Amino acid sequence: MKRKKITLDKKHLLVTRRNTKYFIPTETTEYRIKENNGNTILLQKQPENDRTICIICREEPVLNGMFHYLCTEKHFLLCETCFDSEYIDAHLVKCPFCPFKNKEEELLSLVKEKNNIRNTGKTRAVVASPSAPGLCVLDRKTDIAIHDVKISDAVLMMLSRCARVTIGENVSVFSQSLNRENTIESTLFNEQTCYDELLDLYTGPYKIDSSRVEGIENIYVYDLSVRAEHAEQRRNILKTKNKSIRIRNLKILSLIDAGATILPKLNISEDNIMKTFFISSNKKKDISEIIKMDDGSVVLGKLEEISLVDYGVSIFLKIIIPEDNTMESLCFSSYKRAPVKELLTKEDRSIRTGEFKNLSLKGHAVCLFPKLDIPEDSLIEHFHLSPYKRKHPRKMRKTKTRSIRIRAVKTLSLEGCAINTLLELNIPEENTLDELELASYGKQDMAELLKVENNSIRIGGIKKMKLAGYAVDIITKINIPEDNVLEELQLASYKRKHLKKTLRTKTRSIRTGRLLHLSLKGYAACILPKLDTPKDNIIELLFIQSEYMKYVDRKKSIRLGRVKRAEIALEFKKTELFPRLSPLPEEMCFSVCENDYLYRYEDDLANIRLLFLISDKYPRIRELVERLEEIKRKGLGMENKKEREERKKLENDLEEEVGSELDTDLYFEKTIQWELERMGDTGTTRVVLDITRLEDTGIYIVEQSILIWSNNQPMCIPLEIQP
Repeated sequence: MKRKKITLDKKHLLVTRRNTKYFIPTETTEYRIKENNGNTILLQKQPENDRTICIICREEPVLNGMFHYLCTEKHFLLCETCFDSEYIDAHLVKCPFCPFKNKEEELLSLVKEKNNIRNTGKTRAVVASPSAPGLCVLDRKTDIAIHDVKISDAVLMMLSRCARVTIGENVSVFSQSLNRENTIESTLFNEQTCYDELLDLYTGPYKIDSSRVEGIENIYVYDLSVRAEHAEQRRNILKTKNKSIRIRNLKILSLIDAGATILPKLNISEDNIMKTFFISSNKKKDISEIIKMDDGSVVLGKLEEISLVDYGVSIFLKIIIPEDNTMESLCFSSYKRAPVKELLTKEDRSIRTGEFKNLSLKGHAVCLFPKLDIPEDSLIEHFHLSPYKRKHPRKMRKTKTRSIRIRAVKTLSLEGCAINTLLELNIPEENTLDELELASYGKQDMAELLKVENNSIRIGGIKKMKLAGYAVDIITKINIPEDNVLEELQLASYKRKHLKKTLRTKTRSIRTGRLLHLSLKGYAACILPKLDTPKDNIIELLFIQSEYMKYVDRKKSIRLGRVKRAEIALEFKKTELFPRLSPLPEEMCFSVCENDYLYRYEDDLANIRLLFLISDKYPRIRELVERLEEIKRKGLGMENKKEREERKKLENDLEEEVGSELDTDLYFEKTIQWELERMGDTGTTRVVLDITRLEDTGIYIVEQSILIWSNNQPMCIPLEIQP
């Protein structure tokens, strides 16, 4: 007998009626699936001899039009036009003659093989194929070809029991427990697949019978995440044979805790290109099966990012890394000693890593750095060390050579006591660091480093240097070449004790070379008198927080050379900085946040005049002030009754106008004017006021930018906001 062939390559809807499952394609010409107010209803074509009318519009459906019968007796129907109306809830439209009858027969009436299905008494599946008219009952003699779709796990298992299934290209699987209406959908290749809900496909008593399903390895999995939180899932995984689960085109693989047990069971092709491989496990038993495997026996294909956490670090030797593989990122993180204990017994430079661009070692994993066999010609774009305890870097430096050589590195980021490794790093002087980031918030983190002489740490040229916390104190220890140009120097310290050593140094004793951007946050502003920049140096941008300027030694002068733009943040008050800068910055920008300073400011007539006459934005207020000035010149008590009434009316009108028009930018405009007058002659310095707004995301957005002072003259000129 000839086998029936069905192709599932369209979006289908699964409808169940009396133990019979119907797969109706949405793009077939015979049927149409539509939604109305959250309810899914099947529309069909009206036979030629049928004259049933629509219960709403009282018209027959047009030729080739679609409709929906309201009852099995076909008293009335609902046409597609009325169905699509936003004013009609199709689910609530009922037949007036059959109010108590249900519609379980609505699909069976469309099937020619209705009697055969009803008499079997068994669960059947019926598929409507666009390539063949009518509906087809699936049985053991039916071949189903699936391609270019996403199918639910429950439906795939059901089809494998009642037919022979062949899986073609571009087929992905999702869990039916996600409560989706469609069981077969268009493929979305970047969707995450939670393997905990799909384990039954490959493991356990209900797994797919591979003898009846061909091409199961063609199932496309882009993002695979496995946790195996339930003990039964873990037991089923352990019963599965190694390399029996074939997956292709896997891009992201995340194994968490007990989910790591599935790694030996995966069969991934060598030509696979994986973007991210992440494994994290807090218990040794989760990776016990992997540890038993030989080194270099886990095939993952080419890898772009590897991130191993805790016991996941111990499986690194099991992974095959192709010789021509270049990773974007390699990250080891372990806050327990046990996961790295075995790797620490290896000889130095014995763990082959291949080439990588970014290296991050955290916790106990920092001790692994001497063990890594990094190619000599490799260029590390970002090298990050973040130890968990102070003894970690000390153990890392207990090597035979007592020297850690890095040929080339672009960004060096050290946290906590890892900063002491600057003493051991052997970086060629011809190397130029794009960025040096040092952060420490423990007093004892840099005990060894602070004992060395000033300007004794040589790490080559530096483009950007960012020091935070106690790390600010080691700026005197770093030897910056005289011909070096620092594009950015950022110092951040919000405790005065962070600068204890630096504040004891002599004035202008810290050589920085040429500076382009200087950012001083918190108490780091106290370092200003200590900086020694060339006389012809030009600083493009100087950023400080004015509230900390009062802690700067007033007896010391500040020489930074020429400053093009100075930005002041947080506090809007006169500081002692600018009178001590010679020459003054070409432009000063004050930044205030409307969220913090939005309140009403009231003042007397003289201050109101001072406030508003500098701006032409409020002609009505200007007119009222000038008229009051004329009356005032006559003297109080000298005006007649009419003028006295006019004066009172003008004062009331002025108070109302000021109350409605006075806002934050004008208040600070006047405050800046007072501060500049106290500062003295500002020459050609431009003063710009930025009104900022704090968003919910914590980012400050500039709402207004106004030029309020130029050439010793007040003004109010809106400026374009820089993106």
